[in-house]
Amino acid sequence: MTVPSGLFSSVHMKRILLISLLFISISGCALFQSLSSVQSPSVSYKDFHVDGFSFQGMDFLFDFDVTNPNNVDIRAESYQYEFFINDESLITGNRTERVEISASNTQTIQVPVSMNFQELYRAGRSVLERDSIRYHLATEVEFDLPVLGSRRIPVRAEGYLPVIRIPKISFEGFDIRQLSLNGAEFAARIRVVNPNTFGFSFRNFGYRLEVNDSEWVDSTLGEPLQVEANSDTEIEIPVRLSGASLGTAVLQILSGNQVFNYTISGGGEIDLDLPFVRDTAFLPFHLSGQHRLSN
Repeated sequence: MTVPSGLFSSVHMKRILLISLLFISISGCALFQSLSSVQSPSVSYKDFHVDGFSFQGMDFLFDFDVTNPNNVDIRAESYQYEFFINDESLITGNRTERVEISASNTQTIQVPVSMNFQELYRAGRSVLERDSIRYHLATEVEFDLPVLGSRRIPVRAEGYLPVIRIPKISFEGFDIRQLSLNGAEFAARIRVVNPNTFGFSFRNFGYRLEVNDSEWVDSTLGEPLQVEANSDTEIEIPVRLSGASLGTAVLQILSGNQVFNYTISGGGEIDLDLPFVRDTAFLPFHLSGQHRLSN
């Protein structure tokens, strides 16, 4: 028996259509089940570090891990935060930053917080009397979730930060090492006081000495200087003058027979011995006054 070609084509097309509808139905059911079981992600505090440092303030980056337990991608839309020092609100902020978190994956988002030291000290004078301060960061991350829509998830980071005080630099005097017609060698002594509970390195320490508006030396110390916690260290600035530069006025100064004006200026890079501070900060100094050398 011969089946008409038109009838074969019709039966064949119906089978294809039924198979396609069955596949779409199965896929739709799987998608519906996947969407209907969407869960809110979890957000946990991971770590923080200092992204920028100066003696005026610090820029922090707080890392939070976002875990997506779903079989579909989700998206973090924004976050808002409030930063507390000793339970006093110091900084608030919000930011729109869309971050895609793929299905069954964990991704880190970063919350930046900038803290000005002057604002910190104004918030509580007792801060200056302490070696460390307690902080906590209250954050809410907003997500756009399939089916569930917008959801906000709170998370908190807390801990202690050392109080950072500016090192003090002072002029201590001059020491004559050698004085003759061939020249002079002496040292200008500078004291660096570290009032902090952590040490630091003083790198690329540059200095310039002027006496009665005349430059006597302009140089940089070759080796970094290590200053321990709660200590003071003396820096010697070597000065060498040739016999040709020893005029009458210079000899009068070096012999201690004349009061002179001095200016010592410069600065260097401070590298704090704190594991979460990766940057250095430049610390300038400018010392001036009158002095008489004593033999």
